[in-house]
Amino acid sequence: SNTSGGYSCTCIAPQVFDGTTCSGSGGLVTKVLAGVTFDFSRILGGTFTMGSPNTDTEAGSDEKPQRQITLSKAFLLLRTETTQAQYQAIIGSNPSIFQGASYADAASRPVETVRWTDAVAFCNKLWCLIPRAMICFTHPKGAGPT
Repeated sequence: SNTSGGYSCTCIAPQVFDGTTCSGSGGLVTKVLAGVTFDFSRILGGTFTMGSPNTDTEAGSDEKPQRQITLSKAFLLLRTETTQAQYQAIIGSNPSIFQGASYADAASRPVETVRWTDAVAFCNKLWCLIPRAMICFTHPKGAGPT
């Protein structure tokens, strides 16, 4: 069991990331859970400049000043909004209004009418299913774990 942000989730089973359960190339990682595909982008750790320079006359006030941002660790980010199929695969239910036979493509539509606490529960449960997903990535020879 993991506890994060005040929410508790029970990990279904330890995951083994051996290429059959998790695949990835470069900054992309694909994971299939309960028959549903989750596509992630790998966001690398490091330092970058965020914001617009003071000389940018078209930038809004919320885009200034420029500042250095440091991400201490790499992380995974879903490449799209969470779909109804993804939400149902993790939570077991679908709260969306736009679903059912009237919407043939409902499974690929973004899930909607999700409360903040339910979104946090989704993230926590997803984390339990891929707790160490970073080891799925391939590294250039000699640059990381093999």
